[in-house]
Amino acid sequence: MRHTTDMNIIVKSFDGVIDDKITLEKALGERKIHTCISIADTKSLLPNLQADEHIWIDAKAQRAGQYPRIDWNTITPLDEAIIEKMRHSEAVFFTMIERYDTQENLLYEERKRQYFDHLRFWNHILATKKIDLLLMYHIPHQCYDYVLYNLCKLKDIPILMIERTCSFDTFFIIDDWEESSRELGERLSKLQEEYGDPKKQIPLDKKYEKHFLAQTERDAEPWYMEQFKDQMQQKGFISKWVYVAIKILLKRTGMFVSCIISPTFWRRKINQHNTAKFYDRTAKIPDLNKPYIYVPLHLQPEATTSPMAGAFIDQERIIQLLAWCMPPDISIYVKEHPCQGERMRSKEFYQSLLSIPTVTFVPKKLDTFTLTKNAVAIATATGTAGLEGLFRGVPVLMFGHRFYQYAPGVHMIRTVRDCEQAMEKILKKKERPSLRDMRLFLRAVQETGTYYEDVISGPNEKAIRKDRAEILGDKIAQAIQRKFSQ
Repeated sequence: MRHTTDMNIIVKSFDGVIDDKITLEKALGERKIHTCISIADTKSLLPNLQADEHIWIDAKAQRAGQYPRIDWNTITPLDEAIIEKMRHSEAVFFTMIERYDTQENLLYEERKRQYFDHLRFWNHILATKKIDLLLMYHIPHQCYDYVLYNLCKLKDIPILMIERTCSFDTFFIIDDWEESSRELGERLSKLQEEYGDPKKQIPLDKKYEKHFLAQTERDAEPWYMEQFKDQMQQKGFISKWVYVAIKILLKRTGMFVSCIISPTFWRRKINQHNTAKFYDRTAKIPDLNKPYIYVPLHLQPEATTSPMAGAFIDQERIIQLLAWCMPPDISIYVKEHPCQGERMRSKEFYQSLLSIPTVTFVPKKLDTFTLTKNAVAIATATGTAGLEGLFRGVPVLMFGHRFYQYAPGVHMIRTVRDCEQAMEKILKKKERPSLRDMRLFLRAVQETGTYYEDVISGPNEKAIRKDRAEILGDKIAQAIQRKFSQ
């Protein structure tokens, strides 16, 4: 690898707002860059870097799997070794692409074409441009970036990503989404030794003390409930979709007309509507006095399941494994995500869950904190409900990968044996996280993460956003320095 003052770098998705331009200039402005490849929607927001060559790749075309200006005769073909070593990425890609298949008619051949085009193109770019670093604004979840991420891992090309923890207004710079912030886990272990005396006070600064109190003293409406879609609460088909239809008519008239005249569109929407009604019709008010595992379903399609749930992206796998490992007197209360639309669900999905004797659907409007506090445990891939449960003394069965996987009370589940051992600790040994445990975990978050308030409004918004962008840029610069000084 060349000296790090002369780098070849790929930066992805740093073009959302003008702040991202400031962030990159702060992170990379002091470095001499030979080639910078920016994958972005908006070319005008690319940063001003000291790069000999700055290449823009249209992120919209990448998400669509399109390479309109590429002469494939100039791109290195794939050989058996790279295809075989990337088989896992291929399998995940074929599932992940569902997020862009809004018409539900993306054929297998088209999915395969997109995957192999991405694999061939980025394999060629990494080799010919001698890329030294992949810098991503978020965890890979847009198909092409998942291929790029895994290619970089295969070729030992350093990766840096931002993982945000909205519950604590904090971010981490990570290099592997499956391990998340390793420093958090390592620091927590040292703090557990340092604060081994249960009488020793665990101080938090004002910002994190506020978050601790918010989690432990009151059940304020969670931040993610702001995403709640009011139209999804409408029972009638027309009342549910009329507002959405008007917005599409005004902004995308051609799409509106093509949908209106399509029999396939109407069959699909009516089927989806009936699927949602099936859930509502089969949901029951649960008995909170009997022991149960609470399973709040994830919103899909989202990065929190694809890729972060790993093998458990299909959430029925979580519930099937739970039912197999639990005593028959423990119920499983399943609650659909309140923001879930009618994509990524089917009547067959719900029926397969209801075929399990211990499973009961609960109403979408039922208070999540009530379900949490009375539960024996919470089962989730990566959900915020699991983190909320820990602060209320409820253990978590985690089937995915998220920063709080290192917290006390979290049981990482990969195998049947993992689940059986977790249930033994929870049911027989009565192991539960304490408030002191979670205060110590939050102290570890404070020491290893960077506070970065997500919601900003008011007269000083512009100045605060600039400060935030510079803080993020500084942290990325420090992470790059550490990465290349190892």
